[in-house]
Amino acid sequence: MMFRRILFVLWLFPALHAVAQQPAPAAGSNWQRVMALPTGTRIVVKAKSHSLSCKLKSVDAETLTCGPHAGLGDPKDVVLQQPDIKLIKIKSRGRSALVSAGIGAASGAILGLALTANNGSAFFGSTDWRGTITAGAAIGLAGVGAIVGVATDFASSTIYKAP
Repeated sequence: MMFRRILFVLWLFPALHAVAQQPAPAAGSNWQRVMALPTGTRIVVKAKSHSLSCKLKSVDAETLTCGPHAGLGDPKDVVLQQPDIKLIKIKSRGRSALVSAGIGAASGAILGLALTANNGSAFFGSTDWRGTITAGAAIGLAGVGAIVGVATDFASSTIYKAP
């Protein structure tokens, strides 16, 4: 019986993780949505020649201007022409971290309960430690999930996609 629970947990975790990894629905070719973004919004821009992460400075009908892009130490603004831009996403590392941490915590709790089931665990001898083991597994996998969420930023929103 316990072996079935462990197999179920191992089967369930990739399924839940795959749901969380689904990309945001792509927006249509709507430059108006880009023009409506507030100044200072952290965005990721994929152009024909390069990609960059920056803070939005201004947008008009033909150009997008970004503040100094992260990681390169370049103090100059970057001006991109609208036809050269393939994709614009709004960063959501915090939301990605929270969603992944929630999935990790739930998976850890299920795993902890499965490992300590049956009135005396085959792995841990008794159920005296059931709550501690379950909480530890939930906290540990929540931390791993948060790290994965920050690293992948899977919850970022596509705001513009070139036609």
